[in-house]
Amino acid sequence: MGERRKLPNGQSLMCIVYHDEKLPLHHLRQLRSCLYQIFDYSSIFSDLLTFSTYIKDKFIVNKLVFILSGNQAHPLCCMVQSRTQSPTNSFLYELQFGQEKLRSNLANGQRFQNIDRLFDKIVDDVKGYIKNEDNHCKESIENDELILQRSALSFGICDQFRQQQSFYCLPHESLKFLLFQSFVEELLRIEDKTEDLDKMWSACRNEAIIENNMTYIYQIDEFKSLYDPNKAIQLYSKNSFLFRWINAALRCENMEKIFTFHPFITHLHKQLTVLSQQQGLERSSSPYTLYRGKKLPRSILQQLSDNKNNLISMKGFLSTTTNSDVANMFADPNNIVMGNESVIFEMHLDDTQLNEMIRMKRPYANISTGSDHGDENEVLFFMGFIWCIKSVEPTSDNNWKIELELSADIASQMNNNFKEWKSESTYFTLGKILHELGEYTNAIEFYKRMFTESSNLLERTRTSIYHYIAKSEYANGSYQSAYDNLEQAEKILENISKSNDEINLHFRSIYAEDAEPSPMCITMNMGLVHRQMNNYEQARHLFNEALQKHGSTTDKAILYNSIGGLNFQQGNYYEALNNYLEALKLTTDQSLKAEINQRINLLNELLRR
Repeated sequence: MGERRKLPNGQSLMCIVYHDEKLPLHHLRQLRSCLYQIFDYSSIFSDLLTFSTYIKDKFIVNKLVFILSGNQAHPLCCMVQSRTQSPTNSFLYELQFGQEKLRSNLANGQRFQNIDRLFDKIVDDVKGYIKNEDNHCKESIENDELILQRSALSFGICDQFRQQQSFYCLPHESLKFLLFQSFVEELLRIEDKTEDLDKMWSACRNEAIIENNMTYIYQIDEFKSLYDPNKAIQLYSKNSFLFRWINAALRCENMEKIFTFHPFITHLHKQLTVLSQQQGLERSSSPYTLYRGKKLPRSILQQLSDNKNNLISMKGFLSTTTNSDVANMFADPNNIVMGNESVIFEMHLDDTQLNEMIRMKRPYANISTGSDHGDENEVLFFMGFIWCIKSVEPTSDNNWKIELELSADIASQMNNNFKEWKSESTYFTLGKILHELGEYTNAIEFYKRMFTESSNLLERTRTSIYHYIAKSEYANGSYQSAYDNLEQAEKILENISKSNDEINLHFRSIYAEDAEPSPMCITMNMGLVHRQMNNYEQARHLFNEALQKHGSTTDKAILYNSIGGLNFQQGNYYEALNNYLEALKLTTDQSLKAEINQRINLLNELLRR
């Protein structure tokens, strides 16, 4: 797929998609990727009733893009056209993947069987609308990110949890959200070192040099010479590079840059914790309300409205105020900005919830006395506070009011789900989190840091590091590098087996997060790499070699499944069937059983011909 960019300034635009429930996963992923690149907000449906109910509502955005796919495309197009009061209010398209029959009566320029051509057409069609909107947006409010209340609102939304659900059952977006919060928690465990702070100043100076920003270079030198970890709040509130760059890194979830700033983030966390404990003695236990005022794009406001009763967590530090007049000043309802609305957040909380968050290393404090903006009555929250969206409603004074309620229960569940990682090296844990987030290159860098940070690693720990590096290299498409790291792990395992201390080492399934890879697992993965590189004979040789090595029953089931896949791919149907049947006998994993049974059914159909 060709590289695309998001449509600029599409504040009043959203995309609504309907597809059949049976849409193949790879098509759905392709669709989601295109939507993410183009739109600030999109909503996808596969249930007819939910879709039809949703499009009957009044929208906050004033421009809609509909993409309708599947067998019901024609009646759905008629439904959408009947609800649209004016043809200028929406763009309507049909998408049928591959050679699927086009079903609607739309014009040819609105019906597509190729997703790339569809999105190229959408970009062309919408550009005129956005250009017209931009012409009305010349007079916009000053985007003063240097004032804490005007830091950009960037957030993650996840579905409300049921109490019995575990972390691993969450939707992908919720998993990413929780993993990122755990990444931050792991940063706070890193030992405070002067050299890390020096690296931070050097990285900042390099960024300022790239930007050719002498003002920032002067600020960096000044901050470094006067830096006091106990005055992190004051530095954060200043008109400076530090506020801009830290929040930019957090909003984009740029893991490497966030890691660069970890010394300052840790110092800010410590100062907020101390201040929060001091102020806790003076607070009443009754519920109270904080406020935040902003201009928000209508697309973001629509997203918040669509997610009432779901959870929200701001990316980065959250600035609020005890004074509703201050929030109203920042919302600035008398200054109309095209594509945006003035919003007041009302954030309801009580000390019982707050104390639970503080227990989990999520402090907050009134920073008026230590801030450069003391008259704003600012209350600053550290990362990771989770809020439930209770209501999103317009008010009579040209504002929107969004009510949020603090939710400490979900954060507590997050904390419990990651406590088993606490005994591991922080860098190892960070690497695993980054791998799960799809940040494979950064994951590899954190794994490699373990080699440079410690000279006395156990051999079995080194085996695990090489194995996890190989997993990330493989996921990143670097197959030769993956193989090289697996070879390193294999050599260490061979040395361990020859030693008199660790010869009886107990190997567990590699699917356990804390497990060490077995010899069978290492060799099998080497075979999988060769299969991915189309070196089938070498893959077969390694699979057969793996069968002779030590491994768990789970490892052996996965190995037979892998051999079956290779035989199936090469047309050896009887051999593949026997391999799958052997794997089915060994495995207790339900998802693997379902996959194997699907392959067996296909083979039986082929063999009956």
